[in-house]
Amino acid sequence: MFYPVSDSSIAEMKRLMTLRRVAKGKCIVRQGVVGREMFYVAEGLFRNYTTVDGEEHTQWFAQDGDFVMSMFSFSRDLPAVSSIEALTDAKVYVLSFEDARRLIMTNDEWARWTAIHLLDGLFVLERRNTFLRHGDALRRYCNFVRMRTANTSNKIPLKYIASYLNMTPPTLSRIRSKVAESPGLVAGEPIP
Repeated sequence: MFYPVSDSSIAEMKRLMTLRRVAKGKCIVRQGVVGREMFYVAEGLFRNYTTVDGEEHTQWFAQDGDFVMSMFSFSRDLPAVSSIEALTDAKVYVLSFEDARRLIMTNDEWARWTAIHLLDGLFVLERRNTFLRHGDALRRYCNFVRMRTANTSNKIPLKYIASYLNMTPPTLSRIRSKVAESPGLVAGEPIP
């Protein structure tokens, strides 16, 4: 989904953003800490995960062109319920929540863009819950591959894909072997 923003509005946002390099393995959002910034992924790959009883659970992945942040912190000024970690060396543009809120309140284009972006986020959430949280492990993995580029999928460590798809790494390994033998399994659109 796309909503055009004028050059002047883009320039207004760019003046407020700073470029930050993020090393692989570094978290830009930490679970339990109130976030104060949002990030536009210019280059790199990130994962969002929660830690429960010492075990990490991957919730989503983000790549070039995505905005990431703690929605708990942005919308309610609450501590983040998950961490966002760089899976590769990355470059992000950083915008403070304060500046983002000011843009949304004073610039109609950014207010509309934000609404469209949030609607798109709800679509992605529903798509993920429909295609990646139900069905057997083979179906979930095949849908994951169908919904990602091979370039992105190949950069994600298998243990994080397994966590994301709610399966063990050995199960994922068996499924990947099966798919390698029958590549047609991952052809086409995701299946609910």
